[in-house]
Amino acid sequence: MEYLNGNEALVRALKTAKINRATAYPGTPSTSILEDLNRISDIPCSWSVNEKVALEDAAGVSFAGGRAVCIMKSVGLNVASDPFMTLSYTGVFGALIIVVCDDPGAYSSQNEQDNRNYAKFAKIPMLEPSTAQEAHDFLREAIFISETFDTPVLYRMTTRICMNKTLVNLKELPIESPKPSLRFPRENEKLVMTPKQARIRHHFIEERLEILKKYHDKSRLHSYSPGKNKKRLLVASGISFLYAKELFPNDSLIKVGMTYPMPIEFIKNIAKNYDEVICIEELDPFMEEMLLIEGISNIRRKNKSFYCNDYTPKRVRLLVETNEETKPKDAHEPLPPPPPTLCSGCPHISVLTIIRSLKLDVCGDIGCYTLGSASPYYAMHAVVDMGASISMSTGMKYVLGQNKGKRIAAIIGDSTFFHSGLTGIIDAVQNKSNALIFILDNRTTAMTGRQGHAGVGNNLLNSDSPNVDYVKLLEAVGVKNITILDPYDLKDCQQKIEKASKEETMHVFILKRECALLLKKDVGVKKTILSDNCVNCRDCLRLGCPAIYFDENKRKPAINLDECIGCEICIAACEFDAIVSLDEKKIIDEKRLVNLANKEKKN
Repeated sequence: MEYLNGNEALVRALKTAKINRATAYPGTPSTSILEDLNRISDIPCSWSVNEKVALEDAAGVSFAGGRAVCIMKSVGLNVASDPFMTLSYTGVFGALIIVVCDDPGAYSSQNEQDNRNYAKFAKIPMLEPSTAQEAHDFLREAIFISETFDTPVLYRMTTRICMNKTLVNLKELPIESPKPSLRFPRENEKLVMTPKQARIRHHFIEERLEILKKYHDKSRLHSYSPGKNKKRLLVASGISFLYAKELFPNDSLIKVGMTYPMPIEFIKNIAKNYDEVICIEELDPFMEEMLLIEGISNIRRKNKSFYCNDYTPKRVRLLVETNEETKPKDAHEPLPPPPPTLCSGCPHISVLTIIRSLKLDVCGDIGCYTLGSASPYYAMHAVVDMGASISMSTGMKYVLGQNKGKRIAAIIGDSTFFHSGLTGIIDAVQNKSNALIFILDNRTTAMTGRQGHAGVGNNLLNSDSPNVDYVKLLEAVGVKNITILDPYDLKDCQQKIEKASKEETMHVFILKRECALLLKKDVGVKKTILSDNCVNCRDCLRLGCPAIYFDENKRKPAINLDECIGCEICIAACEFDAIVSLDEKKIIDEKRLVNLANKEKKN
């Protein structure tokens, strides 16, 4: 027995499941799965350039008879949806498990999508663990189902399953399907999806669903616990099952471990004995609607307020007991948590400050720099999905770009650029965009834990790989104006960006400086500090650097030397030369002491 969270438990299961390859693109809450698997096993693991590529890579493993797992966060399945939908038609040879970690509550995502709908859309089976133990144990079932029924399997985790820890029994579980032989059988009628073959394979999908429904009769993925309350039946999946089990010990409870296709006949035979059936599930009424369609008429529809946000024990109690979410009139609203900020010395600070000063219309992207949409910058005005910034800026040109002097900008990070920004650049060139495009190259995938990518010359195994040259790549697709800038040189950046903003051609700026979190802490000899020249204009606070704060006692800005990393952006930003390096401050103080001493001697 070990104390593990869901991600860690799944990793231990993968380690012993004779997996041939694991692929992923990093994204909370799924990131640690591939990192830990790479650390504790000899399974070949790779960060892919995006989720679509990761799934196609894993499909190749499966087609050659290997077992593959592809891992992504919730919105990653949108990127991978093109191959995902067609892989339902092709089926598999070796097991193909697609682990998708949903994020109810949108704690680290730009939406709150319920990926169970993708299982129904693609008509492939989906397993949904309720505990870390099941995150471990269900993998055996997933591999068996994949290889027995010739199908990819969607393996849905959620943030609370991924992160919450519990005791897990790590006994090795046998996989009942024999491991396929490693060969590529070249079955074109199965793997080549021409329109004719797709029409034929669609019939296979429908037949497969019917067979999977019958498999439920002997499946270990669902259970029924009769309770003392003979009037109400609860049907739950995922983390909601644990809440229901704890809160309503006297109620009868069905746990659904395969939420698509559902064990309809199993539930029907039980539900007919109760007055009321309540489905407890995050987020959409997925199970609820399927049971209603199948003729289970005593389902109680849940209030639409429960379609949003992750479930807590309190919300589950309200759902079951009242089906209403109302706050008492005298409820005290807690203070909101402080907003997230960029790190001290973050290289993004300078470009966000400059963009704010130029009052550009800015299309943003997904990364740390998305914080530029909030105080104190307000320098990002539309954020949709990874890679969208450049494409949106091209579209805006046709409306706003006709106004002379009105410039549109796009901000994208280095990892995001390789993920899905390159196609936007090509489109911008072809459509003669005049946007200012900023590639913020901080040498890592910072937001998800500082993973490598194609632009930094290393991979998950920390071995050397080709370092993609931005300039050559951009030139190859037709970009004419490319400038590399050091974001720590604020004045040079300001001058060149301002000059480009007055021109009418597309300009790509590559702001190259490593993430502040990659810097060694022992470089702290280089610090900045406020001098006596400070006039209390407070402009330095608008940089948004956490090292600069307002001292309530002195009623003026101050710099926290423990936070400061000496980037010196603030030195360049101060118009009154009131911020100097710590070394320079010492020299100034020494000169002042010498001058005082000389005055005293004269007197």
